[in-house]
Amino acid sequence: MTVHELSRLDGRRIAVRAQLLDAQRPDQLVDVVRRLTLLQIDPTAAISPNTDLVVWSRLGSSYSPAELDIALADRTLLELRAMIRHSEDLALYRADMAAWESGEPADWRDGDKPNHDKLAAAISGVLARSLAAKPVSANWSPVTGKLKLTFKRPSQVVPALNLTDTIEVIALVAPDAPGGSDRLMLWIGNPATTTADETSGAKLILSDESSNDEEGEQHDDGGLLDALAKELKAQRWDSDKSAWK
Repeated sequence: MTVHELSRLDGRRIAVRAQLLDAQRPDQLVDVVRRLTLLQIDPTAAISPNTDLVVWSRLGSSYSPAELDIALADRTLLELRAMIRHSEDLALYRADMAAWESGEPADWRDGDKPNHDKLAAAISGVLARSLAAKPVSANWSPVTGKLKLTFKRPSQVVPALNLTDTIEVIALVAPDAPGGSDRLMLWIGNPATTTADETSGAKLILSDESSNDEEGEQHDDGGLLDALAKELKAQRWDSDKSAWK
């Protein structure tokens, strides 16, 4: 076996060329996707959607985001698992498609908008079973689009005191790609629990709240996310592997 040795300079040159960032680069969107193999979709657009930034850095000002919309509409490019790929790659996924669980996904839309009542009912039902609690309310914010779910259950802190747990969970639903998509993404925050005495007479209040927005912490969801994925016929994002499962 022949061993090829590369200098650091040659290694850098190969990496730059592989990412189409050298002088010899494609001049068409479809060629960029074909040679990069994929564009990763990221719904967060700090400056511009990730897909547009990647293509613009290769094609420059000749690129227009409308080109991507057209290529997706005419199926020259395809969206698969939050990735945009060339339609030629479809054959690589036929085995997975054939093994996909049969059955039609639930209809979570009214026209081109999410059906908030159906989504809230489905999410609330799963959370109620997982938390062993009774749903109290489900409210969508017209400003942020967040769904606030409230549940109550008998507290097990000191059963003899007949305390009540009030649990709040924040959820956010949005299209899985900028500009709209047939699929939706769901974010679920960490449950925040307040324990209080709701009986008559003198009150005893205990509080043990967990933030819905803390980052970098891993929480045991007790199977809640798996139950949601099953109910909604959805996939889960594996943050460790950066892939859908």
